[in-house]
Amino acid sequence: MPTFSPILQVITLLSWAVFSATVFKPSAYTHHFGTFTPFESACTLLNLKFAPGLLSMFRSATPPTVDWLKSLPTFVKSSQVVWAIYLCVLQKPGCRDKVYIGSATEAGTGLQRRFTEYEGPSATIYMGRYMKAAVKDGYVITAKGVMCWCPIPSAGIQPKMRTLFHVLEALFTFALWTLHTPNGGDFCLGHMSL
Repeated sequence: MPTFSPILQVITLLSWAVFSATVFKPSAYTHHFGTFTPFESACTLLNLKFAPGLLSMFRSATPPTVDWLKSLPTFVKSSQVVWAIYLCVLQKPGCRDKVYIGSATEAGTGLQRRFTEYEGPSATIYMGRYMKAAVKDGYVITAKGVMCWCPIPSAGIQPKMRTLFHVLEALFTFALWTLHTPNGGDFCLGHMSL
């Protein structure tokens, strides 16, 4: 039985809660993770690293501040190629800040490529629909940071691990409520409370 750090335990259990509560899953997801055991094994195999203070964030009764989000690691070792769950803070004077969460799982360059894609005049080509709309509305990416990361997995297990990263992305999206939410929508996530 693998030894789990407290943050890995929380992330694994909450990710499984999100995954198992999702009614409509692509068949690849259930193929890779039909039960909790292979899901737990995949979380351990990845050797995930987490941003400092992340466990406290999950346990806090209040949401993190924008300043805390802007203090997340930016992945200082540019020579280290990783997959990551990342976060972008978008700001516009006089408007409420926006936060976008994504996963960087490109096979060869991972996070480096994703962060580079968000720079320069063609950056919006690579952005999701709501992030692109915010930038076109005058918002600017003022910070990019990572919530968790790991070395890029070997080619043979990348499809399975990419699926796991999509589940982790969903967890962080729900946990920080970075959703385009219809009025009154709660997505039935009360079961995620710690």
